[in-house]
Amino acid sequence: MTEFEMIKRYFYREGSGRPEIVLGNGDDCALIQSTKTLAVSIDTLVLDTHFTAEIAPYDLGQRALAVNLSDCAAMGAQPLAFLLALTLPELNSEWLQAFSRGLFAEAEAFNLDLIGGNTTRGPLSITIQIMGELDQALMRSGARVGDDIYVSGILGAAALKITPRVALGLALQGIAHAAIDISDGLIQDLHHILEASGCGAQLYEKMIPCHGTLEKALYYGEDYELCFTAPAQCREVIQALSKKLNLPLSCIGHITPGPLFLLDQKPLEIKGYQHFR
Repeated sequence: MTEFEMIKRYFYREGSGRPEIVLGNGDDCALIQSTKTLAVSIDTLVLDTHFTAEIAPYDLGQRALAVNLSDCAAMGAQPLAFLLALTLPELNSEWLQAFSRGLFAEAEAFNLDLIGGNTTRGPLSITIQIMGELDQALMRSGARVGDDIYVSGILGAAALKITPRVALGLALQGIAHAAIDISDGLIQDLHHILEASGCGAQLYEKMIPCHGTLEKALYYGEDYELCFTAPAQCREVIQALSKKLNLPLSCIGHITPGPLFLLDQKPLEIKGYQHFR
């Protein structure tokens, strides 16, 4: 099986018919035409850094796309299309079939088109670039003093399947002031919001939804839940949204003038996952 036969067999799909995708797979570039703002993000998963050789290829395909979908969710973007760069040590038909099934299962769940990419030989890694569209972005820099701080789901459950909170991100348009996905740990990711917004935060231990220890919930990362801030007058709206989406949305603290970052009355150590530390 050649490289091009592999692409055609496992990664070529007919387009969804979305009018924004003018040209998908099969040329030097894909073509997208949209009247909205494009949100673009990229992530790489590397063997023995982000996953082990024991992971099922189907699960790896799902996870590779899910982490990018989580970025779209954090910006309040509607996912549109993605590119795949796949580095493989060998062409293994069984592995490729399972991986592509997982990848496209996740893509189809969010009506997302694969519109191109690249393959090469080398140590196993998966890079995905995703594109979404939006009218107004949820950015890290929008938090305001007095905002409530929320997290979705339960933190510290990174070993479980990632569920991209796309529906939540879209619903937070006009409600949230700032948002981020929790990929490197709640404290480190929330700190990005505080830095960008020039604020501080007061968190309360008993309000943080944990799976396991508090340490795990605060610092371990890879939950891919959303952390967002919203004005106090939106509490009833957010409670109603939680019921509508059947998703816990927990208020865990509030934004302060800063620069202090407190858990109860104790200053928090700013740490989380970093590749080169």
